[in-house]
Amino acid sequence: MMGLFSTYCGLIYNDFTSLPVMLTDSCWSEPKEEVLEKARAADETYVHAVREDKDCVYPFGLDYVWMRSPQEIVYLNNFKMKTAVMYGVA
Repeated sequence: MMGLFSTYCGLIYNDFTSLPVMLTDSCWSEPKEEVLEKARAADETYVHAVREDKDCVYPFGLDYVWMRSPQEIVYLNNFKMKTAVMYGVA
């Protein structure tokens, strides 16, 4: 059961030995130069990827681009806490 659960969590978090697994194409891409210039002008330092298609959904688990984000820890801890609460209630 522990092996099955750890495999499932690895798939949900899109993670294998603390490295992101690139199963499918990401919904995010590197920003174009004009987007970077606009972010620099507005003094936004956290623009590392852009999502051009707003309807794009990663098919399963977390998109691997989150692993490069400066907000990774905040987002993943929030996601894991909510997932643990849902499993506990179920």
